Amino acid sequence: MSSNNGYATLSELESLVGVRQYRDVIVQHPSDDRTIKFRIQSLTESEWSDVSSGNFDMKRGGLSQQGIQDSDSRLVAVSLVDGDGNVLIRGADAVDKIKNLGASIVEPLVRACREFNNLRSSEGGEKNSPGGSESDTSSAAEVQPAVS
Repeated sequence: MSSNNGYATLSELESLVGVRQYRDVIVQHPSDDRTIKFRIQSLTESEWSDVSSGNFDMKRGGLSQQGIQDSDSRLVAVSLVDGDGNVLIRGADAVDKIKNLGASIVEPLVRACREFNNLRSSEGGEKNSPGGSESDTSSAAEVQPAVS
């Protein structure tokens, strides 16, 4: 029997299929002292591909201005789940629902989704890391690990 020399095996890789992680994101209500607790899920590669592919116009070739404008809303829509891990909003109008929320709600959610999934920020271009600096987190949001 050969050793894997410390590298992942096919069995270990396959054991990760379908594994989700969850994180709570606390956001300050925009009009009073209340806080709102949202839950986000880790994304599969397929979900991330769907989010990012919306930035391209396949018919014309190149980037889609509307796609880029909607990118953060697509990310939040696919990431938000209820306490049981069910996607919170679905359907063709999910992105519009997110776009109609205040920026003080959406931006902390976008930052949390990007950090949680270790995705590049659309602003800084630097890779987010799990031990990111305090400057990456708004005072309006507090990201907390969720008990799954």
